[in-house]
Amino acid sequence: MRQKFLVSAAVGALICGPVSAADGAWLTDPVTDCQIWNSGEPSPHERISWNGACIDGKAVGRGTAVFWDDDGLEARYDGDMNNGKADGYGVIWVRNEEMTGYDLYEGSFLAGEIDGEVSISTYDGYEFSGEFLDGSDSAVGQLISPDGWMMQGEIVDGKMVGSAFVYFETEEGEQYAGAAENNEKHGVGSMISPDETSYVGEFENGSPSGLGFFEDPTKGSRFVGQFASGSPNGVGTALDADGVAYQGRFLDGIPDGTILVTQADGSQSTELWQNGSKVE
Repeated sequence: MRQKFLVSAAVGALICGPVSAADGAWLTDPVTDCQIWNSGEPSPHERISWNGACIDGKAVGRGTAVFWDDDGLEARYDGDMNNGKADGYGVIWVRNEEMTGYDLYEGSFLAGEIDGEVSISTYDGYEFSGEFLDGSDSAVGQLISPDGWMMQGEIVDGKMVGSAFVYFETEEGEQYAGAAENNEKHGVGSMISPDETSYVGEFENGSPSGLGFFEDPTKGSRFVGQFASGSPNGVGTALDADGVAYQGRFLDGIPDGTILVTQADGSQSTELWQNGSKVE
């Protein structure tokens, strides 16, 4: 039942951003001699063209910067510049590492770095909207994958941290919607397993723990009550396919101790269960 909410490598790259605090370099437009700061690692033989104002040899105001190298168009920035660096509102298209397309970043910049609110759309279909924190090391917002899973919270190094809300569906068919913490199901949520069983209730460290409701439609059985470590553990009520209810304490899903049995017609009796078996 454990499901890590690891973000793919492509989405992890979003948290690095196209403009970061890494070592950069000044690039000069060969036509205007105007310089623009590239805060990433320049590509070999990288060149630039700037369409806008230039003061003291640095790009300023609103304009368009186009970056290219021996592999073709690398990036394009449309937006505000100050002293040769992206500063203010801007939109930038950046070629992805696989060189299969371009990722789009739109939002606010400060001294050449993403700062504050931003929206990101990757070529392979990931969508992020939120706010970058501490330069571009982490972000808080909503991330949606191409196949529809979603996380809402803080992301650091491509991984969710702290409390968040998530929705996902695995390749095996497990679905989960609810609270999560430190990259695991934690809090109130709803889960449907590949075998079509479902659980709604509290989770702790990735497993059903606390009060919850479990249903197995293939067997026609249900349980409502206390869970621990993924199984009924504690006081609860189990209902079988024939409508017979078992009320009492359960241990790892098995009745334990004195159990009140209520038949479908309303008649009642008690059973004694010990060590996983009914005592005759």
